Amino acid sequence: MKKNWMMAMSVLVAAAAGAGEMNHGPWRLTIGPAWRARARSSISGSASVAPIPASYTVTYDQNIATHGPWNGTEPNITTVIDPMSSLPTYAATATRTETTVTPGGGAGLLSSSDERSQLGVKASLGVDFYDDGVFSASLGMRFAAYWDMRTSVNGTAGGGTSTVSSYTDYYLFASGPYPVTPAGPGWAFFFPNTTPELALRTPLSGPATTPIPSTPIRARITSDLYQIGLGPSFSWHVCKWFDAYAKAAALCNVAYMDFDVNHSSSSSTVCRFGAGGEIGAVAWLTDSLGLYSEVGYEWIDEASAKFGRAKANSDFSSLTLSAGIMVGF
Repeated sequence: MKKNWMMAMSVLVAAAAGAGEMNHGPWRLTIGPAWRARARSSISGSASVAPIPASYTVTYDQNIATHGPWNGTEPNITTVIDPMSSLPTYAATATRTETTVTPGGGAGLLSSSDERSQLGVKASLGVDFYDDGVFSASLGMRFAAYWDMRTSVNGTAGGGTSTVSSYTDYYLFASGPYPVTPAGPGWAFFFPNTTPELALRTPLSGPATTPIPSTPIRARITSDLYQIGLGPSFSWHVCKWFDAYAKAAALCNVAYMDFDVNHSSSSSTVCRFGAGGEIGAVAWLTDSLGLYSEVGYEWIDEASAKFGRAKANSDFSSLTLSAGIMVGF
């Protein structure tokens, strides 16, 4: 068993030693699409709108004071007991409508988060500073970009209520008791009082409260992420056409964030530190051209933006996948 294991190791070493037969050069250039498994954004806080004004209004279905002379044939004449004299008397009536508008809060809460995958592009350039034919070490730079990562939230603010009540108001004539018989042709009443007799005011309907629709509010955060990284890479030349490698890098992440709240926007550019690592493999098709694929994870410090009383956070830390072409020269 020990001999078989040693023979297998000898074959692997011999195969690895043969990797040097294909000369890829010390430089490596890669480019290809990249995929982030997670790009999470959240919006919190509140947004304000112009509130509706508070108001209290009184209207009448007719104006008693501007009626002109009364002849006793009007349909809105009735008889009531005068609260002062306790005698029956004529009165003109009018319907009084009171409307009270109460505004709601001018600010609405915002709370939403979204997590989605995102496609981008990734490239790297590295150069070997050590290569013994089986293992190599290099130093490289990487570049990546991901666009249009967004989260939006909708809500409402403002609005209020409208409360309506109606009453029958009585305007007493000052002519004393009403006649026993209806007034004859040409008989004319005196003008009634121009202010209603409050003791006789009678509720007609209400109070009825109806809501006043709120104003929609909307917030959206859109982020673009650009990365520059620097770090080492270690490769194992498994055979002359196949390499396996591992990479690590410190990342400078530049996030362009556009924060839109109620159609007003604020843009900011922030730089955040990060670190990442990948493992991958490349299959060489020729001396200088190969196909690679890699998987890794990147940790990136969270980026944030503010607009008024609303706040947005973007967390780009994620598993990453990339595949494409590699050129050796």
